[in-house]
Amino acid sequence: MNHYRGRAPILGANVAGSDLPALEATRVFDQVEEPRALWIVSDGPSRAANALDKVASTRKAFVDEITFEDVRATFYFDSATWHATDINTPLALDGQPTLHLQTVAFTPSPDLGIIGARLTWRVLASPGEPVQTFVHLFNEQGEKVAQHDGAAQNGWRSAETWQVGDVLTDTHAIRVATLPPGTYTVVVGFYRLRDIAPLTTPDGAGSLTVGTITIAP
Repeated sequence: MNHYRGRAPILGANVAGSDLPALEATRVFDQVEEPRALWIVSDGPSRAANALDKVASTRKAFVDEITFEDVRATFYFDSATWHATDINTPLALDGQPTLHLQTVAFTPSPDLGIIGARLTWRVLASPGEPVQTFVHLFNEQGEKVAQHDGAAQNGWRSAETWQVGDVLTDTHAIRVATLPPGTYTVVVGFYRLRDIAPLTTPDGAGSLTVGTITIAP
């Protein structure tokens, strides 16, 4: 927590073992000027059961969670600068079109030692089983040097819940503070969790290169 001290405001505290109703949790975000990054501090419900964490997961990227006895502090990342790329590509699982990847946005340089990537897609068919989203960084030698893989919206919208026509936005955070200066390629995609089978583009590719980010000296 000291690493982010003064740079990641606390949005609010959820105390005394209570939870906010889902509507009220949404209003918290809608009625305040959202900080780019935030801590949610709670001695109540776990992250997997807390409405405020659910709303945060739809809009930001989960980064870290620290516990102090019965109190947890959960860190979510966002940025003021996103570079968006139109993808407009269907992705298929076992030959069946499953989702239409609409856009990918990413932060062009680190913020708080983090690179963010935000994918938006429309569901064409429900997979009915876990599917992971991945965001990988490759250095100039083509080596994978950092990554984040996970279920949509920090697990709140796992693929088992997808319905045809749903439009989902999923934000990922990749720690890059230890990477040397340079230009890194951003590669994204999806895979079925049980056998790592990729969702493929019409030309058979299992991932998409969406741009580059720069880490300055």
